[in-house]
Amino acid sequence: MQFSAFWDQFEASVHSRTDLNDIEKFMCLRSNLKGPALDVISGFSITAKNYLEAVTTLQERFDRANLIIQHHIIQIADIKKVIESPAPGLRR
Repeated sequence: MQFSAFWDQFEASVHSRTDLNDIEKFMCLRSNLKGPALDVISGFSITAKNYLEAVTTLQERFDRANLIIQHHIIQIADIKKVIESPAPGLRR
């Protein structure tokens, strides 16, 4: 889930900018990644074509919507049920 938050910020501040070319975007992407995400694209040469391939690779590897949905479903299922009506307490 950390990648989704990173990507939202990166997309808004770098990826969607039209004043940067793909090589500049790729350099910015690499400088902002660390750990496994950086390892995944470390073998890509910094070229315009590889920027889009790196983005696709990262999204396929780390931006897994089904895992996020599953996580939320588990959290919802773990919510404790209300045993008593809270209405009397709310009226006070």
